[in-house]
Amino acid sequence: MFDESAWSPARQFEDQFERTSTGYLYRRNRRGPAIAVSTGERDRFVAKFRRRTALLWWGVLAAGLAGVVLSVVIASTIAEVSNFGMIVFLVLGPLGLAYFAASLWAFDAPARALRDRAVEAPALTNGEHGRRILARLTYRQLAGVAALGVVFAVFVSMRYDPREGWNALWLLSPAFCLSAACVQAIRKWRLERRGG
Repeated sequence: MFDESAWSPARQFEDQFERTSTGYLYRRNRRGPAIAVSTGERDRFVAKFRRRTALLWWGVLAAGLAGVVLSVVIASTIAEVSNFGMIVFLVLGPLGLAYFAASLWAFDAPARALRDRAVEAPALTNGEHGRRILARLTYRQLAGVAALGVVFAVFVSMRYDPREGWNALWLLSPAFCLSAACVQAIRKWRLERRGG
């Protein structure tokens, strides 16, 4: 169902488990206190999460289609056509909130199941967590963010004249992408030079 990119929900879920010599350590949101789990437990958690997210995805898709049909029926029979956007928002908005809540609930299933288990190591500090995230970032991902900033800047420049009025503000977003990618690349390089 989901691809295995670094941003997929399944990959984000799996990343909460760190491999050790005897199994895995579970850290809620990759930074909480470490709790030891066996390989079998980890595999069951991952399989259950994948099943739940697949069912959730298909359920939201079906409910979303039903919501759009309901919105069209309501708009064509009761309300004026000018209120169609509001009707769609009122029908699909709660669906989005329910999807978000159910996703968080599925993501936190290991924390609920392991809440009575002994803690193996304390939660990571902000600095430790930041270093781990930086170590996992690749230069390719940083280059992608910078390229996205350049493409957006070119698109904006073609669409709006940045020399006229407030149009120059459109260039702040690509400038932020470029500068953030450069700063993170330098921080990653420094971290690698120091040896982690």
